[in-house]
Amino acid sequence: MGKRILIFSSREICYFSSNFFANEMATAFEELGNEVFVCELAMEDDLDQKLTPYVDQEYDLILDFNSLLPRMELDDHSLLVNHFKGPFVDWLVDHPLFHHVALSADIKDSYALCLDETQKTYVETYYPNIKKTLMLPLSASESFVPVEKSKEARVLFTGTFEIPENVAKLINQEEPERRNCMWKLIEMRLADPNLPMEDAFRIYLKEKGMELSKKEFREEMNRMYAVDVYVRNYFRNQVIEELLNNRIPMRAIGHGWEKLKHPNKDCIICEEPVFFNLSFEKIAKEHILLNVAPIFHHGVHDRVFAGMANHTVVLTEENPYITEHFDCGRELCTYNLMERQNVADLAEELLLNPAKRREIEETAYASYQKKHTWKERARFISMQI
Repeated sequence: MGKRILIFSSREICYFSSNFFANEMATAFEELGNEVFVCELAMEDDLDQKLTPYVDQEYDLILDFNSLLPRMELDDHSLLVNHFKGPFVDWLVDHPLFHHVALSADIKDSYALCLDETQKTYVETYYPNIKKTLMLPLSASESFVPVEKSKEARVLFTGTFEIPENVAKLINQEEPERRNCMWKLIEMRLADPNLPMEDAFRIYLKEKGMELSKKEFREEMNRMYAVDVYVRNYFRNQVIEELLNNRIPMRAIGHGWEKLKHPNKDCIICEEPVFFNLSFEKIAKEHILLNVAPIFHHGVHDRVFAGMANHTVVLTEENPYITEHFDCGRELCTYNLMERQNVADLAEELLLNPAKRREIEETAYASYQKKHTWKERARFISMQI
């Protein structure tokens, strides 16, 4: 017998990806024989009108992405989410440190999904109020229209561009003790891209002879969110720069690329962002998709699955999770963030070898169809919660 499932999109994540995730999961759950309700919220909505039909209704599963619902209260100051009867699952699409308020909320039946194994452990350690935490990557979709590959092979990157120096300005506004700590954490993480921020913070505290309670630790992590933002943008810039230094032809789609300054900028075509559902068409047209997501150093970004689903070779940084769960060299290609010259070497090899690209594309697509569709994600959640 199917379940009653309520899926929210309560927050507008980059390029309206939350709305896309919600609707793809709704379709997947429906294909598994469930009755699904979808509620998408926007800033201009009358929230009472949108949410009232679901209050005090029973569901077998309630799902949201980077949810804002745990912050919402009724007139009597009770948590709104506690008036939806059923297990509430928050799928966190970045580090849990960004979601301290939501994770701390006194929700009766609360679950979390993380994209990274160490981030799963972080929630289990610092948020004992969460009943169960699981590691589960997002998925991706095939282009919704038929697409022919571009005649000229390029390396595509889909995502926002930010200059690390702009993030540094935020860090330098902090009071001296915290500012010094943040720069030390950045130094450690740039030296070891697979070092989780929480582990770097523990090392720092031990060196200083300091101890924090779990509550203090998680609150300080939340205050130092800019460390994660800096590390992400630093490595992203370094990899893009390495490709341009070697005059690798590129295409970039997203916000902020007008800030890019490089003598070989003629090698990169920068385009305005598109809504998330349209990004798969862009990916399907290109031959190679670059992934730089060092904030998931024990997990995998959905950009990887987007390439696999659209017959586009994925070139991604290596990490322990990817090494263990993917057939590197056959399903995707990996480079080392600490030896960045190899990203340009790999990109050039792939650009010049269409036969190798086709072989990887076919293997990756078969793997995506078997293990990584939205339907498989829905099946996993149904079995675990």
